Amino acid sequence: MEREPEQPTQAPIEPAEEPPPFQPDPDLIAYLEHGGKPSGSEVHEMAKASKGQDATR
Repeated sequence: MEREPEQPTQAPIEPAEEPPPFQPDPDLIAYLEHGGKPSGSEVHEMAKASKGQDATR
């Protein structure tokens, strides 16, 4: 039986878990909202964000 997928099989954009303690960069938010395929600059922003998160702990 084939049925037309009304929604993508990915999880909904709304976060199911609590948000992380740090505020991610706008590029990181856009990357998450667009399904997790970052461009080169977004990868760089994510690397900066995780380094900053480790430094603040």
